[in-house]
Amino acid sequence: MRRFTVPFFVGAVLFMSAIGVSVRPSVFAQEATPTGMATMATHPVVGTWEMTGAIDDDTFPFLAIFHADGTYQEIYPWGAIFFGVWKPTGERTAEGTNVGYGLTDDRLERGEGRWTAEVDETGNAIATDGTFVSRFVDDGSIGLAIEGPSPGTRLTVLPVVSLEELVPEGTPVTAVEQTGAATPTP
Repeated sequence: MRRFTVPFFVGAVLFMSAIGVSVRPSVFAQEATPTGMATMATHPVVGTWEMTGAIDDDTFPFLAIFHADGTYQEIYPWGAIFFGVWKPTGERTAEGTNVGYGLTDDRLERGEGRWTAEVDETGNAIATDGTFVSRFVDDGSIGLAIEGPSPGTRLTVLPVVSLEELVPEGTPVTAVEQTGAATPTP
């Protein structure tokens, strides 16, 4: 039986090759920039934004960073960092989701924001609106639930100026001693 099987298999492979049937799977190149990525890279929401948030009557600044690949970050003054994703919904609009973890009284909390964003016609102001819910992981109870707008302005490159222009004479400097040296000595 073996004498018939081997020549038959070799003959079948040669026959399929002769008529153009590939015995190996075809290989296709992956598109260098996936569809939609170019649109995201040029979307006006991409960039770093100085935002203002509010919880009850307390307002605070935070940074929001929209990356051209659809990823997103928020950085808060108390050290919390949230990561997320966004997608365009229009010429100047987007929506996204962000998530962060933190400890409150030794309990793990998972915060999740869901929001929309719109960049104004100048490209230098943004308005976001949505909800944020923080749940304790151990029992699912709510730690914080808020909704509302957060306005912001685009962070832009500013001109390089001397320290004297940034810190006028007579301005108290408490955190850093003014030395005039541009680079600290190791």
